[in-house]
Amino acid sequence: MPIQSVSLKSTYIAFTGGLDVATPPFYAAPGTLRDSINMVESPMGGYERVKGYRRYDGQNILETLGSQTLVVTLTAPVLPGDIIIQDESTAICIDIRLDHHGRTIMTVIGDALAEGGFLAYTQTNIFVWDHFYWDDFFWTESAGGVPAGDILPIVPDLTRQIANELQLITAGAARDHIQPVPGSGGILGLFVWAGVLYAFRNSDDGSEAWLYHVSTSGWQKVDTGVTLLAGGRYEFIYTNFTGDPQQSAVYGCDGVNKAFRFDGSFTQISTGMAEDSPNHICEHANHLFLSFGASLQWSAVGLPMIWKTSQGAGEVVIGEQITNLLTIPGSDGTQALLVTGEDTTSILYGTGNDDFQLRTFRANAGAVARSAKNLEQTWMLDNFGITALATTQAYGNFAGTTSSQRVDPILVARRNNLLDTFIRRAENKYCLLFTDGYCLVCQVRHNNKGAYLASVMPVQYPAHIVTSVASIEMPDGGEAVFFGSADGMVYREGGNNFDGEEIEWDLTFHYNTIKSPNTVKKFRKLDLDYLSDGFFDATINTYLDYQDKDIVYQTNNHISSESQGFYWDNFHWDNFFWEGEAIRKSRVELHGNGRAWSMRLHGKSAINDHFALSGAIILFSPTRDRR
Repeated sequence: MPIQSVSLKSTYIAFTGGLDVATPPFYAAPGTLRDSINMVESPMGGYERVKGYRRYDGQNILETLGSQTLVVTLTAPVLPGDIIIQDESTAICIDIRLDHHGRTIMTVIGDALAEGGFLAYTQTNIFVWDHFYWDDFFWTESAGGVPAGDILPIVPDLTRQIANELQLITAGAARDHIQPVPGSGGILGLFVWAGVLYAFRNSDDGSEAWLYHVSTSGWQKVDTGVTLLAGGRYEFIYTNFTGDPQQSAVYGCDGVNKAFRFDGSFTQISTGMAEDSPNHICEHANHLFLSFGASLQWSAVGLPMIWKTSQGAGEVVIGEQITNLLTIPGSDGTQALLVTGEDTTSILYGTGNDDFQLRTFRANAGAVARSAKNLEQTWMLDNFGITALATTQAYGNFAGTTSSQRVDPILVARRNNLLDTFIRRAENKYCLLFTDGYCLVCQVRHNNKGAYLASVMPVQYPAHIVTSVASIEMPDGGEAVFFGSADGMVYREGGNNFDGEEIEWDLTFHYNTIKSPNTVKKFRKLDLDYLSDGFFDATINTYLDYQDKDIVYQTNNHISSESQGFYWDNFHWDNFFWEGEAIRKSRVELHGNGRAWSMRLHGKSAINDHFALSGAIILFSPTRDRR
């Protein structure tokens, strides 16, 4: 009897398109997601884990700690917390373990230790810091220091996983010594001037607002020369009205105090209003613009401190509370000023009092406060979702289109809880941050028709860091994102965890019929492609024929990799390289027959390095059509 051949076919699924909770499952595009958290679309394609963050006050505590990992031989027990003495050097053991070679490695903080013997003391009291530098250790002399072993002249050969675990432990030792901004309540606003981060926070008794800046010894108070009222929601712009690079400054407002200028010294701006407390601020056509409720006012040209109409200042009213001010580019190379309310959108054309004209662009749709940002084109959140305002050659020079249909159910439920928006310029991302720490990250791409939203994907930050956010271009040309918290702590984006806490991530894909919805297929193998610059692990679950997410057909296929190679269970896989980055491949055996197939990739870790999942090849055999 002849052996029947088995038809083996394959299809490639590119991971792109992001979350889609609006399209019926049967019509959802391959590579889109029915559920996700803490993953975003990579600028180069695929899905990558969101960046972590760490608390920040300007101190370099890790450098002060003097962390070392040493190879040792022990003649007596040593535990984390023990004091290590070597001649005149004193350190504290924070971790001790066997490495992958079976050698004992000890991680300490404190004075530098060298090759040779050491003593160990059992620590029973907490060591003392003096201005965040080592002062004294206290230990029980009666316990006695005993010769505990020798430090070997060997540089530890650590796996990436162990190195990351030790880095996490060391960062934990430093974390408690990084201080919140002094005062009470949440951070009111953050800005950077001359490469230094500044923060507003209410005073200890809540009666006024204080300004602080970071330094190598922590937060330092700034003398503003005036008493600032407590509270407010701060907005900032960075601009120069003179053309002299030395005259650049930060301008800001908060809704409860006068607007201000900061160029190393703090100066309030008096407009003459009875209630001189503007809500929003913008520079346009070399005028400083401020909004007071429904009133839009501007300074004299080139003179942000002058607000007399006789000297070129002016005012116009739009009929409702202003929610956004933003300079936007026009198709003819000129700029215009976007002015939104909750229910109307207007555009101010012209360059000065002689030709300023305010025209209504949309009479039935405005924008949520602080949602308007420029990134390739103008983006804002309105009653219909995320709207793109693009330049055109038509009358009025602008056209608006809704771009977020795939996540509109989420936006409708959350639009009234928007805290702020920020952009990541280098990654072309427009981000909407809500009051509970939920953030929608929008990947902006460009084609021959202009900019568009390639994906929208959710991130969940812990809720204690959502009182303010700032995305700032630093003097070195890099970009930094800072978060202000309800307890006064400031965090800087970066790292592999949420200030020491694990990042839990999830990608659950829409079902894929592989263009044959009536054909039953035997699913055989999955080849997963991803990029990783270090340690990475994850779990894969698979589903058949539109099962509920909680009903898993094939569970817990675990994958793990190190920077020097790829490991899956007991198998080693070679690295591939694409444009200088390692593309790692994992093969997972699949079992089961069905018309449609889906998978869930997920993980939870505080030590995973950055990774991006780019796509997967599904190998299958068609069997029969379903009757």
